[in-house]
Amino acid sequence: MKKTDYINIMDRVLDAYSDEHINQFFDEVKENDITEHGFPRLTSNIGILLSYGKKLRLKNLFKEMMDFCCEHISTCKEATVLAKRGGGNEFSVRELCLCLKEVEEAKLFDDEVINNWKAGLKRINPPDCYKAIAKTPTDHIFNWALFGAVSEQARKYMGFASEDEFIEMQLATQLLHIDKNGMYKDADNHPPMLYDLVARGLFVMLLTLGYEGKYKKDIEDLLLKSADITLMMQSVTGEMPFGGRSNQFYHNEAWLCLMYEYYATVFLKKGDKEKASQFKRAATLAYTSAKDGLSKETITHIKNNFPIDSSFGCEAYAYFDKYMVSAASFFYGAAFMCDDNIEEGVAPSEDSSSYCMELGEDFAKLFLKSGDYVCQIDLDANMHYDANGIGRIHKKGAPAPICLSVPVAKEPKYNTGTPNPHYMSLCAGYEDSGEKIYALEDNSHYEVIKKESTDTYSMCELKITIDNKKELKEIITVTNEGVTIEVSGDENLIFMLPAIKTDGKYESQISLEENNLSLAFMEHNLTYSTNGKISYTENTVANRNGIYYVYEIKGDNNLKIDIAIS
Repeated sequence: MKKTDYINIMDRVLDAYSDEHINQFFDEVKENDITEHGFPRLTSNIGILLSYGKKLRLKNLFKEMMDFCCEHISTCKEATVLAKRGGGNEFSVRELCLCLKEVEEAKLFDDEVINNWKAGLKRINPPDCYKAIAKTPTDHIFNWALFGAVSEQARKYMGFASEDEFIEMQLATQLLHIDKNGMYKDADNHPPMLYDLVARGLFVMLLTLGYEGKYKKDIEDLLLKSADITLMMQSVTGEMPFGGRSNQFYHNEAWLCLMYEYYATVFLKKGDKEKASQFKRAATLAYTSAKDGLSKETITHIKNNFPIDSSFGCEAYAYFDKYMVSAASFFYGAAFMCDDNIEEGVAPSEDSSSYCMELGEDFAKLFLKSGDYVCQIDLDANMHYDANGIGRIHKKGAPAPICLSVPVAKEPKYNTGTPNPHYMSLCAGYEDSGEKIYALEDNSHYEVIKKESTDTYSMCELKITIDNKKELKEIITVTNEGVTIEVSGDENLIFMLPAIKTDGKYESQISLEENNLSLAFMEHNLTYSTNGKISYTENTVANRNGIYYVYEIKGDNNLKIDIAIS
């Protein structure tokens, strides 16, 4: 990966914004003030692209937008609070500072214009500008305080301020959220996977912007502790794990790129060229995953092909104007720390290796990888977004949602068009007097009894307890040929199977026999084979990626399911 690659993908992201759209957005902001961080983020990314010779037609409009942002950013806190759209100066100030750095170095505007923008950013007083501020070292406050600290470090980096006391106070509270693996828990229960990456990415940016405060070593240590986890959690598709809010947006992989570029430089400095090359390659895989998705004729900010105005798969806060440009912002973060001279090696997600990785009780995720396949299991899901059981099976080179990329919540906190009748994952259960009871919800407890990996496979054995009375054993084995699931219990076992119907554009073709279900989707094939009997449940459900048919396997006291993608 080269810095220019990140600039080019930023340019592609901004292709999603027509001039008419930008002008309409600006008109709304001029009428209502800056009420969230989408507009400053868009402004900043246009300026950065101008600095690299991109989007030159927008130069005059950018100046007007930057004038507005720098004039209003120090006094718009009240507007952001009243607007009830989240605010976000904490996010915006850093981006405006780094945009100004690039624009000034490119000599795009005269000194009078540049100095006027600098004056606006110098006027910022943190308590008057930011919404989420830690006032004591033990305040229970999440990543907005970290965004604020990084924004103030960016102002310090630019020579605008030296709010060291403010920065240290915010960091004291943020380090309280670090788990034993060096990961960031952005919620008291079921922390979302993306927001771990977001917080650690912000710590990375803090260091890159020259932070030398009293928590520097703590931050470096937590980042080093979580390095291998970050590398091994990458899917064979190049994607970050599922789990929780803000998942399945293209900016997810931009955060991965940012982290991997940082780790590549860290390990190179340590003299570990091989490890540095693995992270560098992992950055390329994450970049390529996003680039492929953004190569569609109609650019969307989420990984499906439903109309943008449908908001399919999106939380209320995850609207286009905020989350589309976010991908560009975080790719710029990767560019900011990218070392073009680090050579690429082979990343674990693409080689023939096999491994098991369990994240522990806070994140409750288990990863099995062997060759071209990866399987991700949620042992204790956030029921607002996911479900217990196998929530992901990916094969390298195949479309991510062909089997399942993220589970289905019954009442997800994102839009699915129509209600889901139930939760869904690749999940075991049993039938009792005609009632079907699956190990999907909070009434099910997953315990990892065994996990191991060799050169040719990875596996785990799970003990599943449902309603504190029914016990099932599930053995999941991943090889380069596919995934095998073996379930045993008393009797009347059942197993849930997803079969994608559509991602909003592409439709599947399904063939069902008693012991086999075959599905064709986007020139690839998925096959379920079993010793039980497969039937269609007549239900459809939806997750962020699309709409799925729900099939079910019935058996006696032992079920075996073989899953292969070609």
